[in-house]
This record gives sequence, C-alpha cells and structure tokens, in this order.
Amino acid sequence: MRDFFKERYAENFSVIFWIKQVIYLPQSAFRYLGIKENSIANKLGNFIWWIIITIGLIYKPLLAKLISSFL
Repeated sequence: MRDFFKERYAENFSVIFWIKQVIYLPQSAFRYLGIKENSIANKLGNFIWWIIITIGLIYKPLLAKLISSFL
C-alpha cells in the first residue's frame, strides 16, 4: 500500500500525467462516476471536449475580449 501512494504522489509531478488529464478530462470524470471506458457516452464526451478545446484555442483572443467587455 505504501508504494501505491508513493507512486501516485510522484505521478502528480509528471508533465505527461497532467497533459493526459487535460486531454482526457471527460474520460477521467466518467471513470470516477463508474461509466465504462469503451462506452459511447465516454467517446462522445471526449469528442465534444476536444471540439471545445480546439474552438477555445482558435478563438482565444476573441473570447478574451468578450470576457473583458463583460467585466
């Protein structure tokens, strides 16, 4: 048990771990909720998440202006 926690602690400082967490955020959330990884909902959630990330990266300046105009 002790090695498990040491491994999980060390994993938090890995850049690859955090990149995977951001890219596959819906999959991690579905796994936490108990939904199977190969389910349609999981794949659809990942696809929608990737579209949101892509749109956010493409329109980042526009979104920044829009948010600053509301504030």
